[in-house]
Amino acid sequence: MALTLATLKRYCDPSKLKPYNSSHEVFLFGRADPYRSEGISSQFLSDASVYHERYFKPSHFGMLLERAFECADFPIDSYQELNVLDLGSGSGNTVIPLASRNRSLKLVATDLSIDLLRILATLVRDKEYSDQIGFICADANRKTFYDGVFDLVVGAYILHHLIDPAMVLTNALACLKQGGLAVFFEPFEYGCNLMKNLYLLVLDEPRGQDDLHPDVIAHFKAIVRDYNARFDVEQVKPFTKKLDDKWLFTKKFFADICRRSGCRLVKLRNNKDEALAQAFTNQLLENLQLSGLGHHPLPGWVLEICGEFDQHVDVSLKRRLVLDGTVVIRK
Repeated sequence: MALTLATLKRYCDPSKLKPYNSSHEVFLFGRADPYRSEGISSQFLSDASVYHERYFKPSHFGMLLERAFECADFPIDSYQELNVLDLGSGSGNTVIPLASRNRSLKLVATDLSIDLLRILATLVRDKEYSDQIGFICADANRKTFYDGVFDLVVGAYILHHLIDPAMVLTNALACLKQGGLAVFFEPFEYGCNLMKNLYLLVLDEPRGQDDLHPDVIAHFKAIVRDYNARFDVEQVKPFTKKLDDKWLFTKKFFADICRRSGCRLVKLRNNKDEALAQAFTNQLLENLQLSGLGHHPLPGWVLEICGEFDQHVDVSLKRRLVLDGTVVIRK
């Protein structure tokens, strides 16, 4: 049985919580309507099952969370009662590793996608920790929760989807108790700038027209356009609202908001830290796989270009040139 209204009212206005269906398992907050909201596309709604199959990696996120807790000296397992807000929960990448490790934890899972939340609710329904999780369909762009009610706030690749990530992050930090921890996983400009140049070098090769499948060429061009569209965080372009992935971040973006919110940026950690020797090669192959084009073989010269980037960019510099990073914040 999921967290009931009696428990959820600790965190937000209960008069604004309405059960989505007769089971009272998932609640809608206020006027949240995923099928009528700007900024949420079919990949999170009607295609939610495909999104889940492609991106569901709870063991990977469990490892990233463990590293974040270690670097912040956050004793998650020693809490007698731990109140957690998970923003943009999706189908449970961070919810499941958190709820399954501590029976004293109460976790509010939120997402604007009712479809992904229902997948998550189904996944955990028969688990021993199911009574520790509450499900709220809420728009992260609107303030939902009371200030100072959570010990831990987690967001896995949520901010870069939102039109005003600064406001959402500010509200999330306001929800934290003094001494609380916030952990966000997000993409960053530093490494993506280099990846863009890698793609451009590949596309500039005349032999690419013969050696690369047309779908792969189109994918490489789309990645370059995607990077260009997402640089300069908070500079809203005419097309930004229509993008699923809207931003690439900088450390300064988080540091500035932390300072204004009375928080401290503890760490920006490179999520590729364990495989920096081939960071750029791996990223190109991962992007290809996620696009559904991983079955197309790449000619050797493409991998040679990737290898040049990996060979000539020092590992210590790669660590700073974050592609995907963990942001750890203390209040």
